[in-house]
Amino acid sequence: MTTSQALGAAAYRTPGTPDRPPPPHTVADTGLTEEFITDLLLKTLYTQGARTGQQLVDVVRLPFDFVDHRLLDLQQRRLCEVRGTTGHSRAGYIFDLTSDGRDRARAALEASQYVGAAPVPLAQYGLWTMRQSIQHVKVTRQDVEAGFQQMVLDPKVYEVIGPAMNSARSLFLYGGPGNGKTFISETIAGMLGGGLYIPYAVEVDGQILLLYDPVHHHEIPEEGLEGDGGWIKETEPYDRRFVRSAASGCLRAISSTAGSCRWKSGLTSSRCTPAPNSPCRSTAC
Repeated sequence: MTTSQALGAAAYRTPGTPDRPPPPHTVADTGLTEEFITDLLLKTLYTQGARTGQQLVDVVRLPFDFVDHRLLDLQQRRLCEVRGTTGHSRAGYIFDLTSDGRDRARAALEASQYVGAAPVPLAQYGLWTMRQSIQHVKVTRQDVEAGFQQMVLDPKVYEVIGPAMNSARSLFLYGGPGNGKTFISETIAGMLGGGLYIPYAVEVDGQILLLYDPVHHHEIPEEGLEGDGGWIKETEPYDRRFVRSAASGCLRAISSTAGSCRWKSGLTSSRCTPAPNSPCRSTAC
């Protein structure tokens, strides 16, 4: 992490504002219904075959308690069963569908073919997008001087860059080639925080849009999520339906032309791909 990126991370964590989406404590916090989660688990087992409890958690990206509660319900309804174990807890139990469970999964797939991370409702996505706005980031003169310590700049430049960054608006730099326009723009973007949290998928009026695209988005690994497949992992430090990405699709935007460089405030648009069976054809969100 560079100095400017470190400063950006610190600047973003303003008092009272979480630095990443908090994990849901109840099913209601997810904005989804228990039946939706049940169908998602059934479709996962149907399309991917027998899976351990932890493997299912890693697919749907929900807390283990939520997933295990639904698995217990499926067992009681004889829609799934335990075929074996790879550990000493239910996280290591190997679950598979019964014949009735496969029938139920096929019916769920006819309604929606989506299988993957549990989606984030549009309202929650919009709320978290606004929380990541650079309008919540404020830098001081000391922050600017530290961020540009690798450059020799006239002190008057700091008096221009600081207020421009705090204005949360676009900044246009111009001048001859080789005078540092690109470096200044990249440093500013780094100071304001490059990586952003975006959901894997978004739910809109019952339809699911795939937002995260590994072709355009590069996931930044989070710490504290490692664990043995047979043991329950540590409590998730954030909502794992979101992914921290540092890619062209969700970085503070910088556009350059011959002789000028423009830094754009806010978030860039990310490509949205409709999930299978979705009538939506939106391409940007």
